Amino acid sequence: MSIQRRPNGKWRARYRDLEGREHAKHFTYKAEAEEWLRREKSALVEGRWSSPSDRRMLFRDWAERWLAGYHARPSTVRVARTHLKVINKKFGSRPIGEIKASEIRAWSVEITKQYSAGYSRILRSRLFQVLEAAVQDGVIGRNPAKIRGGMRAERRRPRIVPQQVVWDLYDTVKPRWRVAVLLGAFAGLRVGEVCGLTWNDVDLVTGLLSPSQQWKGAPLKTRESYNPIPIPENLTQALRDQYYNYPSEWVISNQSGGPVSPRVFQYEIQRAKTELRIPDFRFHDLRHFYASALIKSGADVKLVQARVRHRSAVVTLDTYAHLWPDSDELTRRALDAMWKTR
Repeated sequence: MSIQRRPNGKWRARYRDLEGREHAKHFTYKAEAEEWLRREKSALVEGRWSSPSDRRMLFRDWAERWLAGYHARPSTVRVARTHLKVINKKFGSRPIGEIKASEIRAWSVEITKQYSAGYSRILRSRLFQVLEAAVQDGVIGRNPAKIRGGMRAERRRPRIVPQQVVWDLYDTVKPRWRVAVLLGAFAGLRVGEVCGLTWNDVDLVTGLLSPSQQWKGAPLKTRESYNPIPIPENLTQALRDQYYNYPSEWVISNQSGGPVSPRVFQYEIQRAKTELRIPDFRFHDLRHFYASALIKSGADVKLVQARVRHRSAVVTLDTYAHLWPDSDELTRRALDAMWKTR
């Protein structure tokens, strides 16, 4: 590392990175050159250095590169692209290495005024995810959404709606789609699974659902998602009524008997939610209601995992651990029982 004064009076600071490549910059004042070298040296020592050319990359260009390598279902990629369109309005034209935590905090306040709390949280988490990938790829040295005072990725605790909300929603949606609310609340189906469910997936004699696809024949989310789901007799009867009242290949159908897209169905849920004045509600909350009902009934984590068809019990615990009843007294009783055997 060195600083030299040029014939034109400018100060030239230079250094070599860990691969031996030289980087130089010119400054009007020597103090500016010294400060720049200090920051670059500190970044090299702390392992958060990135090349100046990478730092000048625009956020939208990096986001597009990230999307190209985002290995997820097409529907998930489409959702991520929608999120990034919103984020790019603020950060798209900015060099990724110049985005500061203070800007992220200010943007967080802005989007909270424009969108619901839930969607604002999703946008912040998406920004965190994309910037973290840039760190891992060496494009930037550190994630401005991760430093103290910046935005961090947040795991949202599932919202458990009261049972009355489930029935209010059931009564408010269109009659031919009411059974979809029951499939979410009493079988834990995701919206894509509901829209892709055919009568071949339903055994009205044994009371078993065996989801085989999502909307437009897309594969289910995980291998475990194909596991059959035992359903209560009341739901089985509701499905029988649906079968006779709205004949179609699809369990949830439109007026002409064709399938209903998740987007159209979600619009109906949004309409019902607005009419009922239910804040921040998603169809997926019915799946959380289903899991919470199993937990309240005394089901252990392995049973809940099997019924919500999670990939592992770890995912189930990460999502619902706070819903299991407090076990302090159970711990005391167990240890007291051991003590008495002395």
